[in-house]
Amino acid sequence: MKNKYFIFLLIIISVLGFSTDIKVGCVNSKYKTIQEALNNAKIGDTIILEKGTYRENVIITKDVNIKGEDDVLIQPKNNDKSVFKIYDSSNVNISNIKITSPGTGINIINAGVHLNNVEIYSSKDAIFGYLFNNDFSMENSKLSGKTKKSENGKEIYISNSGIHLFRNNMTTIKNNKISDYANAIIISTSMHTESKIINNSIKYCVNGVVFLGDINSNIFDNEIINIYNYAVSLNGKIYADIEDNKIDSENYNLFLNDGKTCLCSKMIFSGKIVGKNNVIIKNEDLLGKYTLPNNFYIIKNAF
Repeated sequence: MKNKYFIFLLIIISVLGFSTDIKVGCVNSKYKTIQEALNNAKIGDTIILEKGTYRENVIITKDVNIKGEDDVLIQPKNNDKSVFKIYDSSNVNISNIKITSPGTGINIINAGVHLNNVEIYSSKDAIFGYLFNNDFSMENSKLSGKTKKSENGKEIYISNSGIHLFRNNMTTIKNNKISDYANAIIISTSMHTESKIINNSIKYCVNGVVFLGDINSNIFDNEIINIYNYAVSLNGKIYADIEDNKIDSENYNLFLNDGKTCLCSKMIFSGKIVGKNNVIIKNEDLLGKYTLPNNFYIIKNAF
């Protein structure tokens, strides 16, 4: 009986294998490039990047972890391609790295991706993805776009989006700094999805947070300021719980279009609020300071 149990364990181990750490970039490491290490990695392995600058266009097609040690910078070898292209994976984790690229920093196709302590600078699109019902999260990270001054002194936004996702499942964007993009965050989906935007600093963008589609959203404890157009724009079958945010835009702080329900509380606004076919619940700040359009229906202290 014991022999059968032992054989069974050996079979399980041989099938599942053990996850291992693979070092890249150090003197004694077997692999000198990230891609070479990825090509030889198994599902669940962790690729550890030694301090230094890596010039690669990295393709990820399996569930792995990529972790930088100390100061790791990744730049594209080919500027016309994204630094990371991730596809056909359900659980890719990237942490402790910096990326600079004139193109796309991270491109996601049919994959679940989780970022922690990732910095992306000067990219046209920092993170762009078609997730096809996979999850995405980004925490403790920084996205900084690129602008230039026009002849009349106004900012021209060269960078399109900080985060632009299509058809995602669960999205969590928490404890990040995002600045200098035409659009800080865009989430667009034709199927039902959940999104949490929590404790982020979003500054110096044309638009802050834009939702399009069928989305249940929590927007809590964010600072969305120095926005030119829409600070928060909710369009479609949106159920939005918006609490404890500081929002300031030159044009529209809160734009709601055909949303199911918007619960707002403890908000600080400075500017215009417009909407169509919405219900706003428990929003004392709005009641006291703004004359809302007729298509807003306000229920005070509903809970």
